[in-house]
Amino acid sequence: MQLYQSHKQVRAFKITNILNRRTVSPTLKGKDDQVIVNGNYMRKHNPLVDGYYVLYKSGYESWSPADEFEEGHSPIEEDDDGNGSAQEDQGVSGSDGGRDCSDEPDKASGESSGGSD
Repeated sequence: MQLYQSHKQVRAFKITNILNRRTVSPTLKGKDDQVIVNGNYMRKHNPLVDGYYVLYKSGYESWSPADEFEEGHSPIEEDDDGNGSAQEDQGVSGSDGGRDCSDEPDKASGESSGGSD
């Protein structure tokens, strides 16, 4: 998956198709990526085609509408170890942009810090 920079670094891909939506193992497909999610993810996020599947370093999975994700995230280059860093000329403002960042659980409490659940 492509690495992006916002307030946090996340991995994400734009969803082009959702297979087996009503099964135990729905699959979100992108141009070059796919991921199998579970029913809890589907109920919580209700992902739609053209939105973004978002994966945080902590392992938390989320979904963001395309416009919000694209306004708040810029693709970044990775080194051979999969690490990335934003460059000033990429226009990264540090804005969270989409609902995906506000919806990541607080590491200390395990509670969600907001979002549109």
